[in-house]
Amino acid sequence: MQGPHAPLLASASASAADMPAASAPSPSAAPRAYDVAVIGSGPAAGTVVSGLKGSGKTVAAIDRRAFGGTCALRGCNPKKVLLNAAKAVDFARRADGLLVNGGAGVGLDWPRLHAFQESFTEPVPPSRLEQFRDAGADCFAGAARFTGPDTLVVESYPGPADPDDRDWEEPGVTLRFNQAVIAVGSQPAPLNVPGEEFVIRSDDFLAAADLPGRVVIVGGGYIGLEFAHALLRADREVTIVETGQHLLSPFDAQLSERLADRTRALGARFECRAKLTGIERAADGSFVATAEREDGKALRIPCDMVVHGAGRVPAVADLDCDAAGIDWDERGIAVDDRLLSRSHPRAFAAGDCAGLGHPMLTPVAEAHGEAVLRALLTGEPTAPDVEALPSAVFTEPEMAAVGLTVEQAEDRGVPFRLIEEDLGTKGALRKLCEPCAGYRMLLEPNGGTLLGVHLLGPGAAELINLFAVAMRHGLTLRDLAAVPLVYPSLAAEFVKDAAEKA
Repeated sequence: MQGPHAPLLASASASAADMPAASAPSPSAAPRAYDVAVIGSGPAAGTVVSGLKGSGKTVAAIDRRAFGGTCALRGCNPKKVLLNAAKAVDFARRADGLLVNGGAGVGLDWPRLHAFQESFTEPVPPSRLEQFRDAGADCFAGAARFTGPDTLVVESYPGPADPDDRDWEEPGVTLRFNQAVIAVGSQPAPLNVPGEEFVIRSDDFLAAADLPGRVVIVGGGYIGLEFAHALLRADREVTIVETGQHLLSPFDAQLSERLADRTRALGARFECRAKLTGIERAADGSFVATAEREDGKALRIPCDMVVHGAGRVPAVADLDCDAAGIDWDERGIAVDDRLLSRSHPRAFAAGDCAGLGHPMLTPVAEAHGEAVLRALLTGEPTAPDVEALPSAVFTEPEMAAVGLTVEQAEDRGVPFRLIEEDLGTKGALRKLCEPCAGYRMLLEPNGGTLLGVHLLGPGAAELINLFAVAMRHGLTLRDLAAVPLVYPSLAAEFVKDAAEKA
């Protein structure tokens, strides 16, 4: 749409940085009316906007950052480029003298790797804008803030215009909506320590063209450990400060400890049961991360960078949901199991910001988006299908899981039978020169239906999908073993060994 009534259209060249707010809306400006206002542009929002194409509904899509969402621009996809490089370096090094010569000398060129990584992220904003516009949505660049139960203001910025969008709205355009979809995702949790301004968030880590020699990572979850594995293969010194007893607490504890041992062998230092207390700047421009252990011992860790890997929280605080009568708290937007606001009959939340405690994963966001889309099209809200969704830690070796852990089954009183094995000496793993591999599986005691599958080893992130399909369809290990699988392969190795124990 061109001319004086064109919406404030998001720039295809907008950076991934936060877009600053501008002036308040003019009281004389008439609100723009839309059937659906979608706040966000990640996988949940994308599913909704694209699915409304041809529905006859008018749609506004708003994002305060470059269109595309965290996963595509600042999360999963750029991170996977780094980890693929780490995987290649690690394989060459561990295969040195066995499969290849000179593997020990293979290194990771971070600046060149970063340039390759950007080739995946730079096309995302214009592509997502094209996707949304093709679906018929008007795309607004700016921070959305609710001003009433059916209005919001887009606190826009006079940023660089898309060449195809020469006319821009005045800052503070107001939108009136019939239904709202909040899909703003998440952001790093505040650390609340002195010197927090020196901490590098995951966005900045992935945007860095190069990284210094000594890095402290706050948090031993999957983000922290994946960053550590990339840094270690780039020959950086890494220290992880984790408040818990062990790393990767949502995953199987025994396999997590094996992966921790493998990570230590790469040179990582772990300080578990320790809480970051501050960051000090040294006279030479470096830093000292301070922490305190549970036993009261104080730690001072010299470093050149401190990276935030201590979890994420829903990014809802700046939406002024109270003005719309939309309840929220630190867990996100208060919704029922159908993703409908508990306090606003025409507002939905989807993805990381929905306060249901679902894992902050792209497949979850997509499932949420599909559920909200069905509600918008049919008028009948339904719960999203998030059962038996696999997840993975893209370290090397990888760890992956679907279903219940032992601890979860015990806490819920679910009876199970556990089978487990160290596969490090098996043929398929020896051929990859990787001794750190194994599985733990929870089976229904009588029929043998899979309740939980936990894998450690090369290719685990791909292999877990096979077990997720089995769980979705109620298959047993014997059912899987009855299917002819490629031999030799990791799938055949894992399935055959587990089926024999089942």
